Amino acid sequence: MEMRRLTAALLGIAIGLIIIALAITDWRYGLAFGGANHDKEAMTAVTFLIIIGLICLIIVFILDIVMLCQTAVPSGMLTARFVILYISVALIMIGVLVYTARRGGLWPYFLVVVGMVFAVLVAILAAVYSRCVSSERVVVVRSTR
Repeated sequence: MEMRRLTAALLGIAIGLIIIALAITDWRYGLAFGGANHDKEAMTAVTFLIIIGLICLIIVFILDIVMLCQTAVPSGMLTARFVILYISVALIMIGVLVYTARRGGLWPYFLVVVGMVFAVLVAILAAVYSRCVSSERVVVVRSTR
């Protein structure tokens, strides 16, 4: 149950940050919402990839909220959640990669952000599954044969 809450909270934060990122007008050369006409087709594609990925993330967030309210979760719902989640992450990642490649090649910055995201997730998971926090105990029984 705690892992469900954690994933729902992380998805909520991710959705909020992506919405804020799309609303900010500081995108170099703009996205589909404005900016220069230079490379407008690529920026429109990037915008729609991110928006479609965001919509998929919102669907996964709704599924997570529904699963929080249930004690038994159907396996079909879990499968649908995973598929939609992976599609949304792939769409957003492709959009970010295309934007980074087409607009100035900010690869070092991009790699630092991706690395930081992985580090934060590892830190959160380490805190959640730490023996200090976890209520489960692992008992190791060794035979003396």
